Amino acid sequence: MIAQSGLVRFLIVSVCACIAVVSGCGELQLTMEDVAYVPGEKSIFVGQLERDSPFGIPDAMENESISFWVGDDLIGVAKTDDEGRARLAADLGKRSLQDKVKARAWVGLRRVEVVRPIQSWDANTVIIAVDVDHTIAETDYEGVLLDDVDTKTTTIPGSVEALNALSRKFHVMYVTARPNFLYDETRQWLKMHGYPQAPLVMGPNASALVDQAELKEDLLKWRREPLPNLLIGIGDKASDAEAYHAVGMLSILLAPAEEELEAENVFVMPNWAAIQAFFDVNGESLTKPDRLADILERDAITELDIPDQPEHLQIRIASENGDDADDDEKDNDEKDDD
Repeated sequence: MIAQSGLVRFLIVSVCACIAVVSGCGELQLTMEDVAYVPGEKSIFVGQLERDSPFGIPDAMENESISFWVGDDLIGVAKTDDEGRARLAADLGKRSLQDKVKARAWVGLRRVEVVRPIQSWDANTVIIAVDVDHTIAETDYEGVLLDDVDTKTTTIPGSVEALNALSRKFHVMYVTARPNFLYDETRQWLKMHGYPQAPLVMGPNASALVDQAELKEDLLKWRREPLPNLLIGIGDKASDAEAYHAVGMLSILLAPAEEELEAENVFVMPNWAAIQAFFDVNGESLTKPDRLADILERDAITELDIPDQPEHLQIRIASENGDDADDDEKDNDEKDDD
């Protein structure tokens, strides 16, 4: 789990990277997320336009037009905001999903274009948002920021196997506070380690790291309307749980058993084996969007089962005051016995 000192370290290394890295000054950079198609829902198009700076951290290009295409069909055009990000929600209609999605931008006489695949998703499948750093990645920040290919960051044990198993019953979306200029490197790391192919959602820039709960809430809130089945979030810290809870999602945090969390109504699990066991025992509720949405609307997550646990699992529900909800119930039972 990222401690506050870890975030400070990340920001310090970012500043060092600005000084140490010089990359193609003035070159335009256009990135785009993979597009998920869900029958009956609008698809989300997100592009970000930046220009390389002499300090390594790209500068956002504001008030520029990014057009989005499927094959030769223009889907729509959106303007970039002060973070260089353009967002569009549009109906793909009956267009061929075999076509690639293109984002295109003109700045003066210069054209940039990027191509991404379409992820075809079932309308009756629950979507899981999964954090990256310290949830599936044992992040080495120097490797992330200073190396062209991040070979220093390792995987959290069990995360590759668990996510590949979950992706057979759920749709997966990676949602990370990492700034967008790390998009290609992060995508490459996920592929290199065998994680399931899925849309990658990132923050706009390094400054957004200061309030990660607000950032992730914004990243998720805009997607919840066209993706109503986005109902589960897996992360590693209280700010993840805060963001998931704010947009009406089930929160699961990966955290050591002895760690106290300032989080409310959150399932806390010590490792990916516990997470997989939890999904296995609650398959009937977690795989059905209507049933899970009803549980969340009624704030009734205690209806979900905690599996019979070997010593190493220790799944618990964090209550409002940070205590283990199961321990509270045990204390009440002891008082009743007295």
